[in-house]
Amino acid sequence: MTQEPIKRYCVVCGRKLPTHLSVYELKERGSASKFGDAQLIFHCIARHTADQIKQSANSSPGFRKASEKVALV
Repeated sequence: MTQEPIKRYCVVCGRKLPTHLSVYELKERGSASKFGDAQLIFHCIARHTADQIKQSANSSPGFRKASEKVALV
């Protein structure tokens, strides 16, 4: 098996979060929120509103090619 770090992405914009931070550190910095039945969702630190995070977590995932840029609102 390889020893690659787990990659986490923002639920709102899809931006890759720092891989050197643990889940505990992401929670401490405000980049992870408990949602629903104690499920953790990850998002950018201080970039999105609570409503945007909640709406994105409840919506169906949209898939696109990695080469397509994401428009930030």
